[in-house]
Amino acid sequence: MNSVDTYGPKQEALLKSYYDDEKIGKYLKPYFQIHGILFGMACSPVPIQPVDWIELIVEGEDGFVSNEKATEMLEVFASLFTHYQKMAIAKDVSLPAETLFDPSDLSPEQPLSQWCTGFLTAHFALKEHWQKAIGIINQNSDIENVENELESLLAISAALSDIPAAIESGQSDEVTEEKIPNLVEILPRALGTYGQLGVTSASLLASKPQTVKRDAPKVGRNDPCPCGSGKKYKKCCINANA
Repeated sequence: MNSVDTYGPKQEALLKSYYDDEKIGKYLKPYFQIHGILFGMACSPVPIQPVDWIELIVEGEDGFVSNEKATEMLEVFASLFTHYQKMAIAKDVSLPAETLFDPSDLSPEQPLSQWCTGFLTAHFALKEHWQKAIGIINQNSDIENVENELESLLAISAALSDIPAAIESGQSDEVTEEKIPNLVEILPRALGTYGQLGVTSASLLASKPQTVKRDAPKVGRNDPCPCGSGKKYKKCCINANA
């Protein structure tokens, strides 16, 4: 894939147009879930490739669109991924305008709930990487309360992904209908911290020295040559191996 275009009105219009085509739309996760999934994957604590996230958003079998259309779709998804990746790096997260919380609609189908559902899908797809990342960040950075920050965000996202269920469960005094607007207000800041944790982990992994493991024990100069000649290593293959 060539350089990725900036996500803008053109890419947004293309993404929305896929849902107007029944042959394409039925194979895609809902629009706002795709946004949430790509944000979560863009914050990955380890480097990832499109193949790591494409299966989370496209549920169709190979060949349900032409190669040309598939290339176009991948470019649109990649531009949205990059859009959210830049937010993560800047620790400045903003959600699509349509996800503005509407207190008159608390259903799991509202845009904000769909976005959070997508985000949680991505996070749990990367769960093992995040578990390792927590240890790496704790050992190599001055960021405090990593586990608490992560757990808090996941709890907020889970509550907002299905508000009626969260209120009905009564598992936390923080999740009441009156307090939902507070969770909505906290969400972008918490997502900014999430992005910072992912970027920090990826950076630490990239700078961590890699240990090289020998496939065979080291041969000393005066040891028998491993080629089986019967000569000492220094009189036989040492120069070739060097």
